[in-house]
Amino acid sequence: MRIAKLRRVAAVGLVAGLLATALPATLAHAAEEPVWDDTSSGPLYLLSNGDYNTPAAGTELTWDSGIGVVGSPVFVDGEEDWGTDFANLYFPHSDGEYAYTPFISLPGQERTVSAWQAYADTVIISAPGILAPNLTPIQFPYGTPGQAGLRSAGGTYSIGIAVRDRLGSVPGNTVLAAYYTTISVDAGTGNYKFATPTVPVPQAPVVTQQPANVSVDLGATATFTAAATDATEVKWQSSSDGTTWADVNGATSATLTVANVTAAQNGTQYHAVFTNASGSVTTDAATLTVTGPVEPQAGDPNEVTIPAPAEGATSITVPAGAANANKTFTVWAWSDRTNLGQVTTDADGNATVDVSSLGVGEHTIALAESDFSIKAWGAVTLASLTTTKTDLAVDVTTSNKFELQGVASSADLGQVQRGQTSAPVALGAFTVVDDRALLPGWTLTTAVDDFTNASADNDVVSKSALGLAPAAVSDLPVGVSLGTAQTAGSGEYPALFAQGAEDSSTLEAGTQLNADLSFAAPASAKAGTYSSTLTLSLVSK
Repeated sequence: MRIAKLRRVAAVGLVAGLLATALPATLAHAAEEPVWDDTSSGPLYLLSNGDYNTPAAGTELTWDSGIGVVGSPVFVDGEEDWGTDFANLYFPHSDGEYAYTPFISLPGQERTVSAWQAYADTVIISAPGILAPNLTPIQFPYGTPGQAGLRSAGGTYSIGIAVRDRLGSVPGNTVLAAYYTTISVDAGTGNYKFATPTVPVPQAPVVTQQPANVSVDLGATATFTAAATDATEVKWQSSSDGTTWADVNGATSATLTVANVTAAQNGTQYHAVFTNASGSVTTDAATLTVTGPVEPQAGDPNEVTIPAPAEGATSITVPAGAANANKTFTVWAWSDRTNLGQVTTDADGNATVDVSSLGVGEHTIALAESDFSIKAWGAVTLASLTTTKTDLAVDVTTSNKFELQGVASSADLGQVQRGQTSAPVALGAFTVVDDRALLPGWTLTTAVDDFTNASADNDVVSKSALGLAPAAVSDLPVGVSLGTAQTAGSGEYPALFAQGAEDSSTLEAGTQLNADLSFAAPASAKAGTYSSTLTLSLVSK
């Protein structure tokens, strides 16, 4: 390592007083080998031995090393030139007013200022950053138990620097970044070993996902995906023969999308090349297979009429036309796409196609060239020779009933005070039967006479006093519906009780209906019994 004169370092005010005698080659009391703690904000290397190189792993330093120990964010291996490579030795920090404090703490307490075991004076940072902070333990005069107590007790600690907010002339207690390494200290002597961060060995990318083969229809989209570790660049390449490869334009992500595939791309191979500064790796090749044409639809060109085959026929004739005479095509069939093999047209352009492998039903049949372009296609229905036809006849009979059954002859609505409405009373279940031959539909209406009180000179209460709410005793047949309920005191009669739509049948058993009746007694009603008559009328539509 070439050393520019050390006054270059002292000029930044951070390493003054570090020149002294060299460390002894060996120390009497070896400390246990410490382990690097990667929770540091970044690597911190100890530079010592008088030449400001990073000492070899396992080197033991003395607590009060006269030669001095400073920190560096990079490994110094003897090639650094302090005169020209200062930028590599600055610890990073954000722009603004900041300070840093050298500290010794228990592992895990590096960012808790109040828990530091020992620390040195805080230094205000000036541009461009923190250069060679003094990390000789004996020069950490503050804290509890302090450097002397740590030296006496020995143990495992973190040593480093903490970047802190500068608040006026007093640093804040918030640690913005902590750069540290682990030291293992012998009790009494204070001799210590330090953990040197591992210098990562650059690695080329490693493939973690190989692209898979893809099969798609003509005109569809094919997608290939690959992955690799530590790649900074990826590009896809294609090949028609597996030997000569060319970059796919614009394909620079882990996923390759091939849109609107053509027949010419059938069999094309693709692989991805992942690259970083240490090298590159190429994935296995994946093959694109174009599986066949897309089923033609109504309105597509070259549709022809395929003559209907006889029942049980195993072949059909596709009239491709004179323009396609004496040509060989691949026959494709749908509903489920099936390759029926090759066929050669005759002099008139007719192709005889074996359809024995297809099931009974409707199919689309197409003649396609090697590029999957369709030259003739049409629909055909295949019927089984085992089918037979049988004429069936059946007579539907009815009871031809249309009637009301079981209507109650009387209903007592109970007692009610003037100005009140009686509790609901059931009319009583009855049955509507419509089992006629033609089922034109029906209506069931309710008519009510005014109420009279014979014991009070035939005093009259309007029929609107009656409340009537139609109800179904069982599920209503399809097409049968109930009318709107009439409210006691404002009923409007005649009223629709229920109706059946055209083609609705109650069958011979009929459908059962009922109703809740109530009476709103006017304030002027006379005492006594009021009577009326309710009439249900079933009328055909």
